[in-house]
Amino acid sequence: MRRRRIWLAVVAAAYLIGALVIGLWPTPVDAGSRTLIVKVLGFLHHEGLPSGFGDAALEFGANILFFVPIGVLICLLLPRRLPLLAVPLGALVSGAIELGQLLLLPARFASWNDILANTIGTVIGVAIVVIIRGIRGARGRRLSSARRATSAAR
Repeated sequence: MRRRRIWLAVVAAAYLIGALVIGLWPTPVDAGSRTLIVKVLGFLHHEGLPSGFGDAALEFGANILFFVPIGVLICLLLPRRLPLLAVPLGALVSGAIELGQLLLLPARFASWNDILANTIGTVIGVAIVVIIRGIRGARGRRLSSARRATSAAR
């Protein structure tokens, strides 16, 4: 169990460092991909993707997906009785990145929408852990009941 926590802490630290590097990179990380993104969105719109789904929606979705692992990792590192504490911690990480962009990076744009999307991603990550733990706990209780019933029948 101790080895698992150490491994989780290392993975979480590496992911958080990566998130900070990406979030605090001096220029937008998609700057070199702008042309490709526009072409792909144009193709998808031609194929039926609603026209309302554009750059902003794509960025919002990417921010959500980017923070799902943060929610999972923080939740797994916290005591089992405190899974929801991961949500404000994820929001705090996001807020720190956005504050760094605002104060230190003139080529980047701090956004409340990014904090919202990142927090939604954290919530999804926490929900994944809580649901899986609930399923595993229910399965464990069923197995335990079945073992007791089998033992009593002997």
